[in-house]
Amino acid sequence: MEKSNTKEFLKVAIITFIISILLLFALLTLQINGIFVQIGTPPNGISHQAIRM
Repeated sequence: MEKSNTKEFLKVAIITFIISILLLFALLTLQINGIFVQIGTPPNGISHQAIRM
């Protein structure tokens, strides 16, 4: 790898790490306040009606 590619990769890795930490902090803050965020589709056996309640 060239030196410029390594620096670019390091920048992207650090930015991705910081964004993931911020998103985890946001999810934790919402969960503490009683707001649960579901990422992805609901598991089998749970209907959308149950989620709405």
